[in-house]
Amino acid sequence: MSELRTHARTPAAMRLKIRHDRLGELVVNTRDISDGGVFAAIDNPDITVGEQVHAQVMGIVAAPELTLEVVRVAEDGIGLRFTK
Repeated sequence: MSELRTHARTPAAMRLKIRHDRLGELVVNTRDISDGGVFAAIDNPDITVGEQVHAQVMGIVAAPELTLEVVRVAEDGIGLRFTK
């Protein structure tokens, strides 16, 4: 299988607060991050590719809340793309 990613991933463990209309508010751990997005570890996520979430890195004073798009759903989490 060929690699389709545009951006190199870097392992990154941080706490991320995610808000979603149906799932409510979740606090999750990230697995990796890139210039294009982040992978959030969530067991058996009930979310669909194309949906949007709002997320904020925890532990950083005045961290902005970002809108991200779900681009991948796996048993162990979701791939999120930064939106502009």
